[in-house]
Amino acid sequence: MFKQTLCAFIALAGLSGGAVAQTADKGDVVAPTCALPKIADTAPLEPLSATDLVTVPVTINGKTRQFLLDLAVRKPTEVSPAAMAELGLPQDPKRTELIRFGKGQGAFLPQYSGIEAPVYDVRDNTGVGSLDTRVRVNSFGVGDATDRNLQMMVAKKGEIGRSEPFDGFLTGDFFKQYDVELDFGRNRMAWLTPTQCTDPDQVVFWAHREVAIIPVTLANDGRLQMQATVRGHIINAELDTSSPRTVMRRDVAELYVGVADKDMMPVGDLEDGMNMQVYVSTFPEIVFAGGGITARNVPVLIQDFSMARNLDRAVLGTRGQFMDTRIPDLAIGMDVLHNLHMYVVPGQGRVYVTSR
Repeated sequence: MFKQTLCAFIALAGLSGGAVAQTADKGDVVAPTCALPKIADTAPLEPLSATDLVTVPVTINGKTRQFLLDLAVRKPTEVSPAAMAELGLPQDPKRTELIRFGKGQGAFLPQYSGIEAPVYDVRDNTGVGSLDTRVRVNSFGVGDATDRNLQMMVAKKGEIGRSEPFDGFLTGDFFKQYDVELDFGRNRMAWLTPTQCTDPDQVVFWAHREVAIIPVTLANDGRLQMQATVRGHIINAELDTSSPRTVMRRDVAELYVGVADKDMMPVGDLEDGMNMQVYVSTFPEIVFAGGGITARNVPVLIQDFSMARNLDRAVLGTRGQFMDTRIPDLAIGMDVLHNLHMYVVPGQGRVYVTSR
């Protein structure tokens, strides 16, 4: 049985854990029968200091900036408000609708017969894009690829702090028609033409010993979702390259997985974006779907809400509420993922994984 310890250093809590990649032994390697994919583009991955996160260098109007890697395909690539100001990116007007006044008012005050305003439907989220800020970008480059004359979303207030060592999010929507290789060992990513091959040993075109397959679907936020087993319970999990730590939502940890208060330690005075205390609990095992990968002794953050204070997401309806503050049941962060070499094939609903 192939077995390799993958050390994971947890900088935030000063703890350490490990992950183990396992697959069944295979027989002799067969002769290649699948065509190799073509590389559409490549880009370096630059590790952030004191964390397992990685950024991707991009160019905006010829100026180099660092964008945090986030594979969520339904989340647009975003630039921070600070970078927007520094680069002098012009804002596009928000989408609006004409709100008309009553019949009598228009007759006497025709110049005030209505107003143009962004409209948000709180019933089904229709029109949410009208609340988002967009800027015009003459050119946006990643690796050797450059797109011109495009709109770019601006991150919400509080989503990217001024002290963060990155200027935006590079998400999966930028090259969503391609497969993606993430080589965290060589700090490199590549976008490739979709493969038709389903033989794991041939899909994985780099030198390897064993291959694990993770069946995935798209979660509501557009990230890759799989199932994982924790303490004998099957829960939904997401692969989140934008999270430095593996995180479990507190109600799932307590009510479903059975994590007791004595098993959770507060992480100093760390609070989430809704001012709730963040805890840590070490899980002996997190088994990925299919049993191909088992993360062992992983210190997992236990929290209620996102860490970002999303100040732009206050929505008026029957009552004031914040949108997008809830977090997934379980997010597998870069403390585990950085130990792996991953090949995301959306058309097959699979992620092929080997050790680094």
